[in-house]
Amino acid sequence: MIRMAAGALLALALSTPMAGAEFARSSQTQDRTAGVGLSAILTRTLTRQLRRDLGYCQTVVLDYSFDCVKYAFRSASEIVDGNPAYRTAQAGFDQTARQIKGMVQAETDRSRLPKLRGFQIYYPVNPEAAPAVEREMTAAISALETQLRSAPEQVGSDYQQIADAVRQTAP
Repeated sequence: MIRMAAGALLALALSTPMAGAEFARSSQTQDRTAGVGLSAILTRTLTRQLRRDLGYCQTVVLDYSFDCVKYAFRSASEIVDGNPAYRTAQAGFDQTARQIKGMVQAETDRSRLPKLRGFQIYYPVNPEAAPAVEREMTAAISALETQLRSAPEQVGSDYQQIADAVRQTAP
C-alpha cells in the first residue's frame, strides 16, 4: 500500500511542472544576446577573451601561430554573435579570420603534422612563407583595429576597449 501511494505521488510530481523550474533553469545560463545594445559586461568578456587567446598565440611556435590567431578572432566573433550593437565588430572579426584562413590554406606545409590544442587544430605554414604571411596578417589586424577605432560615437568607448585589446596582444 505504501509503495503504491509513493508511486502515485512520484507520478503526480513528475507529471506536473514545477512553478519555479522554468525560472531557475533560465537563470543558470548566461544569455549574452539578451540585450540588443552595448553592454559593459559583454565588452569586458570580449576583451578578456581576446587578450587571453591572442596572448596564448604569442606562445605558440610562429609557423602554427597564424592558425591560432584565426581561431582567436573566430571565438571573438562568436561571443558577440546575435547582438546588433556589435555587428561592425563581428564583421571585422569574421573578415580578419577569413583573410588569415585563406593565407594559412595557401601556404600550409603539408609535410608537417598539425598541432592540437583541445578541439582546435593548428596547421603549420611553410617556414619560407612565414614572414610574408606575418606581414599580411599584421596588415589585416591593423585594418581591423582601424575599423574598430573609426566606429561611430555611440559605440566609441566600447569599441575603443576592443581595439586596445586587439592592439596590445596582436603578434
